Amino acid sequence: NRLQWKMVYLLEEISKNCFIAGDDDQAIFKWAGADVDQFLDLTGKTTVLDKSFRLPRKIANFAKSIVHRIDRRYEKEWHSKEEEGQLEYHTKFDYINMSKGEWLVLARTHYLLQPIEAQCRREGWFYSKNNVPSVRKSLITSIQDWERLRKGEAVSAAAVRKMYQFFKADGNVTKNGRGLKDVTEYETFTLLDLQKDHGLRTSTIWHEAFDNVSIYEREYMIALLRRGEKLTEVGGEIGKLVVWQTWSLSKNLGLAIGNIGKGVSRSFRIDKNGIRELESWSRLRIVMVSPGEKAGLWLVLSGDGVKNESFAVHRFRENSMEELEYVLDLGFEAASSIAYWMGDLFIGTPGGNILRSKKEKE
Repeated sequence: NRLQWKMVYLLEEISKNCFIAGDDDQAIFKWAGADVDQFLDLTGKTTVLDKSFRLPRKIANFAKSIVHRIDRRYEKEWHSKEEEGQLEYHTKFDYINMSKGEWLVLARTHYLLQPIEAQCRREGWFYSKNNVPSVRKSLITSIQDWERLRKGEAVSAAAVRKMYQFFKADGNVTKNGRGLKDVTEYETFTLLDLQKDHGLRTSTIWHEAFDNVSIYEREYMIALLRRGEKLTEVGGEIGKLVVWQTWSLSKNLGLAIGNIGKGVSRSFRIDKNGIRELESWSRLRIVMVSPGEKAGLWLVLSGDGVKNESFAVHRFRENSMEELEYVLDLGFEAASSIAYWMGDLFIGTPGGNILRSKKEKE
C-alpha cells in the first residue's frame, strides 16, 4: 500500500543499490490497499525473469490469455516449463472423482469450500483444511489405545488421561474416576484396572464408548473406516510434522517441538538413547521454552490450541521431562515469549508489551 511504498523510498535514499521484485500481473490485493501503479511507475533498469519453473504449458497459456485483458500492465514475454500439463473444466465438483490420488482444492472464499468439505466427510476421505487435519491425532491415538485395552493389553496413565477426555463425566466414566487422581504418568492400567478403581463403566467398541465425541466427528470416523482407511495410516498422515524449533538443554539432552497444523504440536526428548515423544505434553501448543531459575529447570510457555486460546506457564526438570508442573495461568492474554530474570517472570506479547509476574524462588 502507499504507506509501505513510502517506507521503501526512505530506505532507497540511504541505499547504494535498490532491487524491487514483483509481478504486476499478480497484483490481486487491491482490495487491501495494494497500489500496483507505484510499482509500474518505478524508474531504473528492468529485467524480466522469462522462465517459469512451475507452470506447465497449458496452464501458462491459459494464464496469458487472461492477463492480456488487464488495462494497464508491463508487457513481458515469458516461457513455461516443457511439461504439457492438463487443464479441464467442470461445472460442478460432484462430477470429479477425488477418491484416488492427492488433490488440492482452491476457492476464492472459505464458504465455497464448505460443500466440498461436506462431500469429503460423507465419502470418508481424509483431508486437511487450512493445514488442520480432518481427524484429531489425539482421537486416533485414543481409539488405538482403547482397542489395545479391549484386547487385554495395558496402557500408560498418560494415555488413559488423554482417552478419558473422550468420555463424558458421569457418563461412561464417573466424575471422580475421570481425573485419575494420585496416579503418576509411569503407571500402566488394563481395562479391568480402570473398571475396578478408576470409574470406567464400559468395554464396548470405541464409537459407543467415547460418549464425549460429537455425532458429527463420530460418523466421519466411521465413514473413514467403512471406506477402508486404516487408523494407523491416517495417523501416519497426521504424524507428518514440521520441526520448527529445537533446544539444547544440556550436553547430552535436547528438546524438539514440531507442529502438524494450527493448535497441534508434538514434543520429543532427544538423548543418547534416541528420540522419545513426551505424551504428557500433547495437550499443549508449545510456544517457547526458556531457562528457569536454576540449572536443570526450564520454563514452558504454551497455549491450549483451541479457539479463544488460553495461555499458561509450566516448568519441568531435565531428569523428569514428562512431569510438567503448573506455574502461572495467563488466561486469554496472548503470549509469544518468556524469560526468567532476577526472581521474576517476564512474558512478551505479540503486540510488543511485556508482562511481569512476581515469583518466589524455590
